[in-house]
Amino acid sequence: MDIGIDTGESRMPDENFIEIVDKIIQDDVRYRAGAYEFVNGAVSFTIRKLQREAKSKRERHVSGEELIHGVAEFAVQEFGLLAWNVLEDWGLVSGAAVGDVVFNMIRNGLLTASENDSREDFNRIPDLKRLLPGSSRSAGKKRRRDDPPVIA
Repeated sequence: MDIGIDTGESRMPDENFIEIVDKIIQDDVRYRAGAYEFVNGAVSFTIRKLQREAKSKRERHVSGEELIHGVAEFAVQEFGLLAWNVLEDWGLVSGAAVGDVVFNMIRNGLLTASENDSREDFNRIPDLKRLLPGSSRSAGKKRRRDDPPVIA
């Protein structure tokens, strides 16, 4: 089942976005305010990346999995090698966390969803770090005890 997500940019001015996010984080303290602004940007980034920006509202929708991959790519574009540190600081460590943020935004009118949307579709990617470049390489390279330290 696909999850459809669309920005509510044409309906929400920036001041309202900030006020609504403040309300959301009062009710759900798991994620920082920056996570909501970032996910909103990641939705737009993903729509552009998939070349759906000129399409109808229904055709612009992205699946949960597409958005999770978009979040990872957008994080690398915005934060480079610090992408994981920033995402982790905001609490965006898994597809489920991205889904929590997205559905908080949907419930509060910042994003829209289709009738086929499901929160569970975000659970398919348990570890967001694995989508970031270099994470699999660095995870596989463990320094042996007898290796000298590397000084740059």
